[in-house]
Amino acid sequence: MPFIIFGGLLINLSEIPVYFVWYSIFSFIQYGYKAISIVIWESKETLDCPPEPEPCVFPTGQDVLDYLEFEGGNRELWLNFVYLVALMVGFRILAFFALLYRSRPTGERAY
Repeated sequence: MPFIIFGGLLINLSEIPVYFVWYSIFSFIQYGYKAISIVIWESKETLDCPPEPEPCVFPTGQDVLDYLEFEGGNRELWLNFVYLVALMVGFRILAFFALLYRSRPTGERAY
């Protein structure tokens, strides 16, 4: 649940308290959300706005990315992909060593 809250979906990354920043660093949701947002919004030149009574808040996709405080561009997209792969590999290695530690023989069963 904290990964969802601090992944950028509910709270902008700049508004996260300093003592919870580490949640966003290890949140795979953050990097996936950034990558999907860049892919969707960067290609939008203009957005359909309602008629005149109210001004258009986000006239372009880049305005949406600026509001979300995401940079955009191919470099940022690939960095998010690399971070996702690194987190996946890192968590699998961590899980392997945790299982290795838990499956070691103890007590009378030790050889």
